[in-house]
Amino acid sequence: MENKPSDRLSSDHSLNCGAAVIPTSGSLSARPASPAAERADQPSVGQTLPLLRLSGWNSEKQYDKHNPVCIHYDFQWKISQREKIRARRVFSDTDPDLVLAPSDFWKVKFHPRLDNYLKDEDKFPEDKYTCEETIIEVSVEKSRRRGLTKRCQKLEIDWQQVDEHLEGLSDLFSMGRKITLSMEFVYKEVACDSATAKGKKKKKSATEAQRLQRAAEAGLWTRVYEQYRCRAKHCKQGPHCWPDERGIHQKLLPGQLEEIVGHIKETMKEGETEEDPTPHNQKYIGKQSQAEGRWLH
Repeated sequence: MENKPSDRLSSDHSLNCGAAVIPTSGSLSARPASPAAERADQPSVGQTLPLLRLSGWNSEKQYDKHNPVCIHYDFQWKISQREKIRARRVFSDTDPDLVLAPSDFWKVKFHPRLDNYLKDEDKFPEDKYTCEETIIEVSVEKSRRRGLTKRCQKLEIDWQQVDEHLEGLSDLFSMGRKITLSMEFVYKEVACDSATAKGKKKKKSATEAQRLQRAAEAGLWTRVYEQYRCRAKHCKQGPHCWPDERGIHQKLLPGQLEEIVGHIKETMKEGETEEDPTPHNQKYIGKQSQAEGRWLH
């Protein structure tokens, strides 16, 4: 896969939560921006576009980057396996032209996919692997300013920092600069002795259960957002709301949607999973709206 020229930004804007990044095979190459690009990179008055969050995202909508209503970015990702010092690339791909904030894309889309890749016995033949580190880089096409380089232990990613950094690149995106979020997930085999080998099957079952749980929760979130997405042409309470007993649309905030998800989990019947219940909690929302004024507008 050929990457278009992009620059890591100066060290003044580089963030690192560990030691220097260990070189890996297939790393992206950087090339200095031209003087003309540097001059064009100076701050200018332009349109400020938001970073789209899950509460305002419509999965069925085609977002036009040539007539944007939010920030667009490319997501380049790589899964590597540590072998002694260097890491060998196992999987890599690019998700182009994303609009959903990285933290939300991770929660509902990529994290379940990552778990599925780890189940490939041809690529990961041993019983157990663990993520050793995650390397994050944000770059802007033909630009040297406002970059982000971050190295995190395991999957302990500060998603708020990543989201806020992309939001800060709104003016560059409005100027036509392509934004790229690159992430590398470095895994290593977990060695086990003869004593722990007896529990391999049990541990593998627990890992599989955790993977299924995360995938089910992601599906529940998606169904809740779709259930309460307002489709009325003249409603100004959206993107999510619910009609009360008088038929008046009441706005739903992200925190309230989280409470709905929590309520569904708490009231699931024995034997049910997140994949089973229908996210229809009109009675619950009505009770909350009467008890808490913040539910009403």
